[in-house]
Amino acid sequence: MKIRPSAQNFSQWLHCVPAHGDLLFLDDLADQWDLPVPVLTVREVNDRAAELWSLNMRSWYRYSLSRVQFVAWLPVGTFERLSRKTRVRVLKKHRQLGLKSMTSQSWTTLSREEKLRYLQKWYRTFGDGKYEKFPVKKISQPAWKTLREIGLAKLVASFPNHSGPNCFALVLACVSQDASLADQWLHWPSLERFLTQNSYRCTAATPSAGDVLVFFQKEAVVHAAFAISPDYYFEKPGQDFYEPYRVVRWKDRLLDWPKTQVRIYHFNAG
Repeated sequence: MKIRPSAQNFSQWLHCVPAHGDLLFLDDLADQWDLPVPVLTVREVNDRAAELWSLNMRSWYRYSLSRVQFVAWLPVGTFERLSRKTRVRVLKKHRQLGLKSMTSQSWTTLSREEKLRYLQKWYRTFGDGKYEKFPVKKISQPAWKTLREIGLAKLVASFPNHSGPNCFALVLACVSQDASLADQWLHWPSLERFLTQNSYRCTAATPSAGDVLVFFQKEAVVHAAFAISPDYYFEKPGQDFYEPYRVVRWKDRLLDWPKTQVRIYHFNAG
């Protein structure tokens, strides 16, 4: 069984769709033909991340910035005024990147019901069926007890209403027992400092409730999760709005994180 969003989730996600303009992903500077705006390098876009490359934008455009050299930002309605030759060329590139062709101008003309149908179709293409839902009835009572104690049981098999909440923020929320932190974005070095300052040490050989699981790939940290019992852990597998909070069996850890090694951080009161 897959974890799937509710009607309320889709309603909350409407604001994740760009409605104030369009990003065009380009291979070379020649593509600026007929473009009434500057063409930006990938570095220039990253420097303006809060403005042009927000976490919602990254999810919607499927991280295409890493697969091109240049980007152009068009205010809403500008794309429709480009020459047919330029529009065809840009749309061809976007199809190669696996992007949908809905523009911000087209989006603003849709009714709420039409927007919801489009978003549901988009989800079926890019997000549906990726994450398994472990049957709630099979989760052990000790695991549920841990989730209730840290105040995060209600998040199981749910989705955030925006992109950003990630695995490191969820682990911090679990360790600190502050559910509000689960809605944040956090980088691994910040979580690592918190764990060190609060007497967590990489010493455990097998997990127990309250341990932090850190997934390494070639010495780089790629994921973290929180053990809720020796047999289960709690995670947010990514930072996208369509990636759910979920419980996973410890023995299944390599299904979604192959070629990784897990280091277990245990609270050391001494």
